[in-house]
Amino acid sequence: MKKAPSVIKKPAFSLIEVVLAISLFAIFALSSVSILLYSEDNFLSIGQSSRASFLAEEAIEATRAIKNEDFALLADGDHGLSSSSGKWQFSGTEDVTDGYTRKVNISSLDSDTKKITVRVAWLKKTGQSTSIDLASELSNWSAYSGIPGFGNWTNPIEESSILSSGQDGLKLQVKGNNLFVVRDSASESFISIDITDTNNPVVKTPVSLQNNPKNLAILNNLTLIATNSNIAELQTADITNPNTPILKGVFNAEGNSDAMGIAGVGNLAYLTRLKGEGAEFYVIDITNPDNPNQAGSLEISDQSAYEVVIIGNYAYISTGNAVQLKVVNITDPTKPIKVAFFALPQNQNALTVAGFGNTVIIGTDKGFVYVLDVTKPLKPKLQSTLTPKDNNNNIVYDLALGLDNHYLFLAGNVPTAEFQVFDISNPAAPSFVGSYDAPSELFGVAYDGAKDRAFVTGSDNFKTVIILAPQ
Repeated sequence: MKKAPSVIKKPAFSLIEVVLAISLFAIFALSSVSILLYSEDNFLSIGQSSRASFLAEEAIEATRAIKNEDFALLADGDHGLSSSSGKWQFSGTEDVTDGYTRKVNISSLDSDTKKITVRVAWLKKTGQSTSIDLASELSNWSAYSGIPGFGNWTNPIEESSILSSGQDGLKLQVKGNNLFVVRDSASESFISIDITDTNNPVVKTPVSLQNNPKNLAILNNLTLIATNSNIAELQTADITNPNTPILKGVFNAEGNSDAMGIAGVGNLAYLTRLKGEGAEFYVIDITNPDNPNQAGSLEISDQSAYEVVIIGNYAYISTGNAVQLKVVNITDPTKPIKVAFFALPQNQNALTVAGFGNTVIIGTDKGFVYVLDVTKPLKPKLQSTLTPKDNNNNIVYDLALGLDNHYLFLAGNVPTAEFQVFDISNPAAPSFVGSYDAPSELFGVAYDGAKDRAFVTGSDNFKTVIILAPQ
């Protein structure tokens, strides 16, 4: 009799095991979903916090801009912000942006200092209300300088820098939201920089000139550039579009001497040169900038003519050696006439000159600055001598005036104080205000009152142009 085939019994899942497996899977799935939801909420929370921080920082900067316009606008209390008019202003007691409520609270610490506290509040995804606070203090530096809108230049600070190269920056000028710089090179030697945001300057189209530039002046939408070219001592550039300067015409002066200084008034350019063959001073008609023509010229008694400033019917030219200032009558531009001179106490070269009204200021290669009274142009009179900080026969390369000529800015090679600021509101008794330690010697300086910023350029390979701000 055959045996019946044996049946092997395999263990089966019990109902309890099935329920347990389902429960474990549910727990795992729920945990995974919870982790995903937590991560999403966490990322969302981080994003919201970042956005709130940005709005708070923006409010601090907006309040600073309002303060710069007029410190009196910082009234104590709660404020909202608006920029609908193209500039920041207070509006209401709070403002709302994309679900974020922002409030700027202002309180007085003293008559010239305000505490600014910004609170930005928003609702989390869960409906929970949260907020962040940011605080700062703003001072009325005008109370210290005595000039509305003018900051405290006791300790100038570097706001930003630009241009990294082996080409020295020589001189610069400001026009609106653009800074124009010439560098000691024929290649990419004339540069326009957008300074709409002085914390983030942007270099625009560089322009290459004929030979190396030495100086520049801005006249309406025209830049006048003095160079060391033997056939183009003056070159003109149209800056109607400041982002893309266009070279126009050139002027060839007699001989091969380098041009050093340039100024412009009306339809005339005034060019100075080192001594040599030909005249050291030229008056050039730039009515047609494509074709500048000589109007008149003058030899400066076998002396180099470095820079020139025009005040009324007179050109004041900084010169060297025994006589440091020449006064030239330019009433008839075709026949400039030497009418006076001024000699300083010691043998030195006056490398730079600035002036306004009845005041002319010259800086020398011995590190001194002299303030002259030219109420009577035929008889210049020394008003005061200004000794820069830490001067030890250093060089003053450039001068610039600021805020209705109350302040004088200096660029030179004084170690640890290459940039210096002086109060010249009383020309007979100027006083030192502050200084900045640049990374190298400075050859050029310019100042813009609308931005309350100074711009310097020099020989540093990594910071050819530096933007300086008051403290």
